[in-house]
Parts: sequence; structure tokens; C-alpha cells
Amino acid sequence: MGPERRRTARYPFVASAEVVHEKSGIKIQTQVSDLTVYGCYMDMINPLPKGTSVIVKIFTDTDFFEAYGTVVYSHPNLGIGVTFRDVNPFYSTMLKKWLLAAMQAKRHVEEADTLGVKESWNTTIGDATLTYSTEGVVGRGFNHNCEIKRSDQTTRLPAIQTTDRLTRDEVEKRFAPTVLKHTLLK
Repeated sequence: MGPERRRTARYPFVASAEVVHEKSGIKIQTQVSDLTVYGCYMDMINPLPKGTSVIVKIFTDTDFFEAYGTVVYSHPNLGIGVTFRDVNPFYSTMLKKWLLAAMQAKRHVEEADTLGVKESWNTTIGDATLTYSTEGVVGRGFNHNCEIKRSDQTTRLPAIQTTDRLTRDEVEKRFAPTVLKHTLLK
């Protein structure tokens, strides 16, 4: 199986759907998982063969889309890629509305994934100032640090790495045993 060629970006879009085989009239209930201005990907355990002519119907809670289409690729046990044909102007407007919402949602997720978290705060125990910091990116991991400063020295404790962001209280609790050794026992 060769690589599929796409004319445009596809966007995650989940909605109920129905595929009607044009020749036999057989209806298959399915779900859309990706959408483009030219077609969609539909989840299907027993996919239709490449080249099959279909009528695609997509339903959301408030809207409906319908177009003739052709199966352009078929993945066993996964689904089909369908290209739309002869899209009615009314449905073309609906499709563009859905695509705009899907593009905005995808952009929001991509921006959130690249936003780094960086914060620091101080606490005092006796004559020691503890500086805690958390740095990381959602979905990629976090480093939590603690530095103990006294008038005569600075000690940086080994970082704690986590996949999830910890709250300030959780960071302080994780460092507590080591902090106590360095502050109370000196």
C-alpha cells in the first residue's frame, strides 16, 4: 500500500455518520474522525473497497452534512478515506463552519502543548532560604528544583522529574526529607 496524497491539511473532527453504498443502498453507521474541505476519514471495521461510490451523511448535535463521495483508500479493520463529490452549496457552508471550528480547536491544543510552565517561590526555615522552582511543558514533563541558601553556602538538591505538573505543596513534600537533613542537621 503506497502513501496517501492529501491536497490539504486534515483536522480532528468526531461526529456520527452514515455511509450509503450508491449501487446497493446499504447503509452503514459509522463515525468521522478527520475532516478536510475535500473529504473525511471514517472509522469502519469492515471498510468498503477503494473506488466505491457512496453517499456520506455526517451528523452533529445541531447540524447535518451530505455529499456524494468516493472511497479513495481503505484500511482493513480501521476505516476509509472518502473524497467528496458534488457538494451542495448549503452543505459546503456547513463543512466550512465545521472546519473552522476544528482548525481553531487544533490550534488551541498545539499552542497549549508548546506553552512552557515556569514558576518559582521561596520559603524560609531558620536561617535558610529555600527557593523552589518548577519548569516544563505539558505533555513532555517537568523538572522540580530546590536550592537551599545560607549566608555561607548554597546547596542545589537533585531535581525531581515528573510527567505531570506538581502543585507547590507536592513539590515541597517531595523535597521535605532532603531539606530537613540540610536545614535542621547543620
